[in-house]
Amino acid sequence: MVELQLPKLLTWVRFPSPAPVFAGAPVVTSQGWYVTPSAFVFRRLLQAVGRYEWYRPDIEIAGNETSTWTGGLNYYARADNAKLMVDYLWVPTPKSTDHAKLLARVQVMF
Repeated sequence: MVELQLPKLLTWVRFPSPAPVFAGAPVVTSQGWYVTPSAFVFRRLLQAVGRYEWYRPDIEIAGNETSTWTGGLNYYARADNAKLMVDYLWVPTPKSTDHAKLLARVQVMF
């Protein structure tokens, strides 16, 4: 696997699959990249986050790729010990009408 990071903003990843589990199994190589800008908009309590990602599960199959747009807010309570994250994801796909997801998570550090 190769990973290139440019100031925590852009990452390119290429994932070669592990060796085949049985003789004659195909070896699949995937690739993808993402860019994730973020900025605190109110002190160090509220952070706006954006992300665009592109992924191709098998580089040998043409048109076998997906992309996702994400926008979200992170609220930090008690410094970095507790965080509430709300993200909206939009996946443009020509074959489906279900393009959007709303995700919420809570992270607590002990």
